[in-house]
Amino acid sequence: HYLLRDVYDDMMLDGVQPSRDTFHSLIVGAMKGSRLQDSFYFRDEMRAMGLVLD
Repeated sequence: HYLLRDVYDDMMLDGVQPSRDTFHSLIVGAMKGSRLQDSFYFRDEMRAMGLVLD
């Protein structure tokens, strides 16, 4: 099946800049799928892009 991290990687390869809302969806989806490491990865990527965490 298609993982959220694959979607994120494809976005980055295509030059699509994820928004704060996109990261929120990725983090929530990863948490619902019990993929906590991916949640932390997306959080760290969000911080690296200078987006504010809530």
